[in-house]
Amino acid sequence: MCLQQHYMPSTTYMYKSSCCILPSRQEAEVALFSCSALNMDRAQLDRPFAARPTRNLLWSPHTQKIIKNGFPKTLIICCIIYLLYAYFLTADIQRMRIPQPKSASGVLRKNTTDWLEQQHTQHAQPIQARCVPSEQVVFIKTHKTGSTTLQTIIHRFGFFRNSSFVFNKNSSQNGHFYFLPVNAEESPQTFFLPPINVSDGDYGKYTNYDMLTIHVRYNRTAMDKFMKTSTKYISILREPSTQWESSFDQFLFQEAISNISKIPKTQWIEHFLKKPDYYRNKLHKMKYEKVMGRRWYYSQNSQSYDLGLEAHSFYNESAINKTIDSLTKEFDLILIMEYFDESLLLLKQELCWGYEDIVYLPKNFRRARRNLSDELRQKIRAWNHADVLLYRHFNQTLWRRIKEYGPNFEEHLKHFRELNQNIFNECSDKNVIIESRGKRIIKYGDFEAKQNASLFCHTVAENKKVLFDRVYDRQNCTSTRIMT
Repeated sequence: MCLQQHYMPSTTYMYKSSCCILPSRQEAEVALFSCSALNMDRAQLDRPFAARPTRNLLWSPHTQKIIKNGFPKTLIICCIIYLLYAYFLTADIQRMRIPQPKSASGVLRKNTTDWLEQQHTQHAQPIQARCVPSEQVVFIKTHKTGSTTLQTIIHRFGFFRNSSFVFNKNSSQNGHFYFLPVNAEESPQTFFLPPINVSDGDYGKYTNYDMLTIHVRYNRTAMDKFMKTSTKYISILREPSTQWESSFDQFLFQEAISNISKIPKTQWIEHFLKKPDYYRNKLHKMKYEKVMGRRWYYSQNSQSYDLGLEAHSFYNESAINKTIDSLTKEFDLILIMEYFDESLLLLKQELCWGYEDIVYLPKNFRRARRNLSDELRQKIRAWNHADVLLYRHFNQTLWRRIKEYGPNFEEHLKHFRELNQNIFNECSDKNVIIESRGKRIIKYGDFEAKQNASLFCHTVAENKKVLFDRVYDRQNCTSTRIMT
C-alpha cells in the first residue's frame, strides 16, 4: 500500500487513503489515480496545482502498463469510493481554514481549549493557504454596542502575535481617546504609546502600528498615516433605541433633570425626551469622569458621531447619506450587535482568521434592562435619526453579505456556537462583577477564568481590564504593573 502524509498547501485538511490522496476538491476532479501511478515526491506536491503534471494521469503509458500487468480491481474500487467521498461529502467544509472538531452529543471535543491552542501554533507556521490572515486591524469602538466584547477578541489576537496597538498613553486604564481629535502630525508625539521595540520619544518610528481598538473618532486620512497600508477597517453598530437606552443608564443622563428624586425611575427617559435639546445642553456644562461636557457627545447619535458625522449635521439628510456612502466604501466590515455571531463569521471570512480567533465570552453586559414601549422607542429613534439611517443601511449590508457567504452559512454558524458553548464550559467559572457608579449601583456581568486554566482560557474569560493590561503593559516599557 502507498500512504503519503504531506501537508497540502491548498487546504489545512489532509486526506489519507491506502490508494490515493485528494488534498482538495479541485484535485479530486483530476480523476482516479494511485500513488504508484502518479509517483510524485513531496516537492511536486508542494507546487501549485496548476503547475503539477496531471495531464492524462489515468491513461499514461505507465498506468496502462500497470493495469495490463494485473492492476488490482479492488484498488480501483477503493479509489472510486474515495473519490466520491472526497468530492461530494467534504467539498463544503474544505472552505474552512481549520478542521472542525467532531461533535458527539453536543460536545465537540474532550478538550477544546487544547485544540484551539494547537491551532495558534499550527497557523503561526509559514504555510501556503487559500488566503493570508490579516494581522492589521482598525476597530472603531462605538459606545454601548457590544464593542467591548469585540475589542477583547482583537486584543487576544494581537496579544498572541506581539502586535503593536495605538493606545493613548495618558489614559493607561483603557487607552481611549474618546472625542479628542486625532491627527497624524501631533497625536503620535502627544498621545501615542510607542510601538513594540521602539524607544519612547523616537517619534520618527511611531508608524506602522498593527492595531487600533479604542474609543476614538474615525479619521481615515490621519489613521492611514500611522497604520500599516494593509490595515482592515471595521466597526460595530446597535439598534439605536436599545443603544441609547443603554447609554442613558451608563452615562447617567438623568442627572441633567432637576428634582430627579421626585420622578420615578421608570419615567426618567420619557421625561428627558420631552425637552431633549435642553437637557443635552445641560450635560454639555456638567462634568462626567472629571471631564466637562463629555456626556454631550454620548447623548445623541453617538454611533454616527463616532464614525465621523459632525454634530451640526445631525439633521442634514444629505450630509448623513454622504457619510454613510463614505463608510460603505472605506470600511471592510461593520458588524451588527443584534447578530453578533453572524457578524463574527463574516469577520472570520473577511480577515481570514480561524475559529480560535473569534471565540468569545460576553464582556461588560448589563444584568437588567428596561422594557421600553413602542411609543417610547419611536421617540428615541426620532431623537437619534442619523443613527437610525446608519443602522438601517449597514444591517441591510450585513444580510446581503450573509447571502453572498454561500449555502453553508447556517452550518458554520451552528458549529461556531457549539464551539463557543464548549469554550464557555471549559474556561469560565462565574459572573459576579459589580461596578459602582457614584451613589447608585449598576450591575454588569463579566466572567472569570477557572482556577489553573490555560493562558488561552484566561485571555478568553478574563474581564476587559485584565486583558487590556496584558497588551498595554507589554508595549509600555515604563509600566510598573505585574502580570500573572
